[in-house]
Amino acid sequence: MRTGFGKPLSIFVGLGFPREISDAWEAFELLNDMPSHMRGPAHNAALNACRAAMRGEVDQDVARGLVRTYAKGRSILPSRRLPKWQSAGTRVF
Repeated sequence: MRTGFGKPLSIFVGLGFPREISDAWEAFELLNDMPSHMRGPAHNAALNACRAAMRGEVDQDVARGLVRTYAKGRSILPSRRLPKWQSAGTRVF
């Protein structure tokens, strides 16, 4: 199994800053830090998929797909992939 996503996923965090997520661990950290008003069934499904991907039970891109679906539903998914310069070095504080 692959150790990261086939293609990184950009998600808006904080005050709308993009963060590039490269694997299930980074996605898990992001999801785990979401405030309670951003949680729900899609959040739980994405979090569980990330856990399963980290254990090697499912492919990383299965988790990526569920994280993407969650992010799209919460309107924190950019409408297009951001240029590398725009998402490079972005951290959550």
